[in-house]
Amino acid sequence: MLRLRSERSHSITVRKRTTNTMSRKLLSAFELLEELSQDGSGDVTVWRARCTEAAADLRVTLFSARMSSSTGFRAAFRKDHTTLSEAPHENVPVMLFWGEDDGRLFCVTEMPRGIPLSERLDAAQRLSWDELTDIGWQIASVLQHAHNRGLSHGSLTTSTVYVSEGVRVSVTDFGVQRWLSSSESTDSFAQSAAQDLRNAGQLLMVASDRMLKNSDVAVASDQVRALNELIADLDQSSSTMTARDVQGRLGRMLLEVAGDTISIVDARDGQQLSRRSIVDELFDDEPTLSQVSRGDEFTAPTPSPRTRLVVVVVVIAAIVALVAFNRL
Repeated sequence: MLRLRSERSHSITVRKRTTNTMSRKLLSAFELLEELSQDGSGDVTVWRARCTEAAADLRVTLFSARMSSSTGFRAAFRKDHTTLSEAPHENVPVMLFWGEDDGRLFCVTEMPRGIPLSERLDAAQRLSWDELTDIGWQIASVLQHAHNRGLSHGSLTTSTVYVSEGVRVSVTDFGVQRWLSSSESTDSFAQSAAQDLRNAGQLLMVASDRMLKNSDVAVASDQVRALNELIADLDQSSSTMTARDVQGRLGRMLLEVAGDTISIVDARDGQQLSRRSIVDELFDDEPTLSQVSRGDEFTAPTPSPRTRLVVVVVVIAAIVALVAFNRL
């Protein structure tokens, strides 16, 4: 389980959503209300929909009959939809249902919070520099969570990342592009994970460029330099770089922004934590598959000052007790 440690050295356990067992449905169980998007080939159409089993609107992704008949597509779709439903993340809309209608496969997820990052960058209510850094941190958290489980996104852009007014991120279309290219692509998981990181770097580059051009907010030159260095490293990323590394570097950048606290919105259930805690102990989660494959070991977390003090007091008390016993 993921944990963050505050400066008071107590452990805050991340609330994990109850695992959903995704059920199979007929398309007729959903009322398609509004077409949200369609790719250029017509292989993917996304709808806003309603179902009697859900209180809120849902997001239906419907695939063409041509694509649904592909053996590679069906295998990738089946593998991922099971994993996505069994390992939810706070920043990924939960996959709830799947089905097939007249030879066309579809999947149903929660509606994402907010609007696409691409629209947010154009909006009157623009993002601040530390909010952009926080968005990058949340995206890296999603990728870390997915890569731990052998999943990659495949098409991370400013259009597939949604941002709410509270700067909470929702990453949509998880795996969709990989399913579509499953018949042609021969990439290994390590290559797909590295591509996710490169896409994350491109997203940060586009967002930061737009922000610097369209905003009158002053940004420290060392912050811009640190982000540009990260983007450059992501562009050259390989299986030796992980989303965890990205979280650490973005966390250090957040520490340098003025202020004492930041709302850690990624699966933290509204907790207000010190910026220092972001870097002190990001996660004690399991290693990524790429780290396991190359035999990396995680460095054990450094004991907190309070823990060290308790140990010292216990040792001194033991020594005093031993001396007193010997004098008897």
